[in-house]
Amino acid sequence: MEYDVAVIGAGPGGCATAYHLRQAGWKVLLVERRRHPVDKLCGEFLSPEGITSLKRMGLELQNERDIFPIIRDVAVSSTAGSAWQAPLPAPGLGISRKYLDRILMERCAESGVEVVQGVKITRVHGTVAGGFCLQGQGVSYPARLAVAAYGKQSPLQNLLGDKSRATGKWMALKLHHRGAFPQERVELHNFPGGYAGLCRVEDGRVNLCLLTRISCFRAVGGDCRSFVREVLCRNPLLAQRLQQLEGNWDEVIAVANLSFGQVQRAADGVALVGDAAGAISPLCGDGMAMALRTGEMIAPLADRYLRGIIAGEQFLQRYDAQWQAEFRWRLGLGKMLQALLARPFGARAAIALLRSFPALGAGLVRATRGGSRSAG
Repeated sequence: MEYDVAVIGAGPGGCATAYHLRQAGWKVLLVERRRHPVDKLCGEFLSPEGITSLKRMGLELQNERDIFPIIRDVAVSSTAGSAWQAPLPAPGLGISRKYLDRILMERCAESGVEVVQGVKITRVHGTVAGGFCLQGQGVSYPARLAVAAYGKQSPLQNLLGDKSRATGKWMALKLHHRGAFPQERVELHNFPGGYAGLCRVEDGRVNLCLLTRISCFRAVGGDCRSFVREVLCRNPLLAQRLQQLEGNWDEVIAVANLSFGQVQRAADGVALVGDAAGAISPLCGDGMAMALRTGEMIAPLADRYLRGIIAGEQFLQRYDAQWQAEFRWRLGLGKMLQALLARPFGARAAIALLRSFPALGAGLVRATRGGSRSAG
């Protein structure tokens, strides 16, 4: 069977792409290398823009707010014990990636997308003009158009010739905890060489997701418990939080060699969406929403290409132009804020500035979210 579109990766970006193209009437395949539900490294804060994107996919999470914590406030602290807290311009939700990815995949299947799980794509060959063939584990999927949503990291990057991202200096760790934590708040805590984010998700759990320079983690022997004791607890407010929470560090999810910012929108003619196209700094809390938005963005352009209205190269060029117009400045600002928050002096200075100019915090939140307009 030949598909009109084959999407590799069933995260928010891949599912949104598959869903919207199926709604346009195309025969769509969605291939995921793992069998869901699976946990993934993520801050698990869904911004208002992401909630709106889910609504456009027929997923009304606001009707389930007794399940998902409503996040109304943000707090930032430094190793000096200084802190800043303010209401968010609009509330978000705390939702685990395991839950979100599952309902997105189910929504795609309900809409008529053919969903294949547990198949790792090991080769993609073809051109945007002549079509593609996806191969892996004894299977082959021909498609007129291929879209990759493989996240920040995947062996598929090298197979597709995606050389745009150098080896990153960052690593991230994620672990769910149980214990006392404010119901309606997301917190960012600075520590030497990085920062940690905390927020509640469904089922009473608290998600801890932290970003650190690899060199800082190696300096304590690469041991999670030593890192908590010797590095994270240098922030007194974070240390207090961790004393109130209980988590099994043997179950931590870790990913290394991460980089942030924009990369490219296509590799060997395969369109890239979600974090594969460019990853925003986690502190902005907009990663899931951005991934969903790229699926909404690429679908009408892909529809025009599949109908023969525009050529393949024109499709990729227009997608890149719209992506740049909507996300480039936002990612640059996020990268700058991340560099500031990952340094103790920078975090202290930022908190002092936010305290002196309260409107600045709300302005920064809006600037790293979906307020900009895409190109036509």
